[in-house]
Amino acid sequence: MPGNKKGGNQNNKQNQKGGDDFKFEFGGNGKPELNKETQAAIMPVLQQRLDKLIGVDSGYLDTLPQSVQKRIKALKKLQSDHDALEEQFRKEMEAIEKKYDGLKHPLYSRRSEIVNGKSEPTAEELAGAEDAKKDEAKTESKEDDIKGIPEFWLTALKHHPDVEQMIQPHDEPILKHLTDIKVSFPDKECAETFCLTFEFSANEYFKNSVLTKTFNMESVPEGTTLKDIVSSEIEWKEGKNVTVKKVQKRQGGGGGKRGGRGGRGGKGGNAGKVVTVEEDVESFFHFFDNIDLEEFDDPEAAEDMLESDFDLGTLFQSEIIAEAVKWFTGEAAIEGMGDDDEDDEDDDDEDEDDQGDVPAIKGKGRKSVAEQLNEDYKSDEDAEYDPKTDPNAAQQPECKQQ
Repeated sequence: MPGNKKGGNQNNKQNQKGGDDFKFEFGGNGKPELNKETQAAIMPVLQQRLDKLIGVDSGYLDTLPQSVQKRIKALKKLQSDHDALEEQFRKEMEAIEKKYDGLKHPLYSRRSEIVNGKSEPTAEELAGAEDAKKDEAKTESKEDDIKGIPEFWLTALKHHPDVEQMIQPHDEPILKHLTDIKVSFPDKECAETFCLTFEFSANEYFKNSVLTKTFNMESVPEGTTLKDIVSSEIEWKEGKNVTVKKVQKRQGGGGGKRGGRGGRGGKGGNAGKVVTVEEDVESFFHFFDNIDLEEFDDPEAAEDMLESDFDLGTLFQSEIIAEAVKWFTGEAAIEGMGDDDEDDEDDDDEDEDDQGDVPAIKGKGRKSVAEQLNEDYKSDEDAEYDPKTDPNAAQQPECKQQ
């Protein structure tokens, strides 16, 4: 048809005029559209030009009356004074935090001594404790050779809902050797940098007595931001690495980088040959994996993994280490349930579609927040519901999470 022929000529002219990097395609409506390759080539150029415009004076203020310009200058001075106070507040808060962190360390050290059986509680420490006399009567009537508090940290971790999801059955024998978890702040230039230290007794799984994970922060005009995360390398003993399993696979042609912390791919030219390879399995100890951004095909997935690790590190610092005995006894979990109920009430008015915006806690055996919310919804009241007796149930399609 003449119309199509004319459109084809226009397309050819655009291709010749734009060159190889800027080609147009014609959609169903007959209007020119940029193909994906052209969009990919243009976007960096546009972004670079837009970046140059940031902070450029538009000239708008010069058009205002002099009296208004003077008032704006006064407001800028007030804003400058305000920013100076904010900076002073930040520095003083850092100093207060350092002071009280120092005051807490002796308490943590004393806790470690009691947990690991290096020392028994003093009369002063027992004075005023809940049910102290009752507990004293029980211990006097039944002597034992138990030292400290066995499996203290494993029990505390399993009582925390976020960490419990990470712990697999094959992790528990190792975590029974966990003797202490500490936090320190090694960077004098950026006080918010923190290091988690996990101490282990001698065990048959790895050679390390200490595993660390450092969350390096850096100062920016808006405050602080995460720079990187550096973890200890676990020196697994032969055949004791619980984070991987060996499987036999038949080699195929090709291969590539693994996208995340899943199975490890590779290149091979011996198609059809059966080889033994290692595949990652869910484990708490993936928490000590160092995240190499270059290994991820999807940069956003890598950033999500870093953010997830940072959130978990903050959780260890502010919740588990600070309230270890409450997590051991389960009190903290009960208190957290009350907080969740309040949050649920606050969220009742929100649109259900917003659940798609809830970030998933990815990797290392952790369930997404959406999955956890779905499980929490199955309360005792729901247990009485029988879909077989509901006449409308058969008409409702089953909803499955993808």
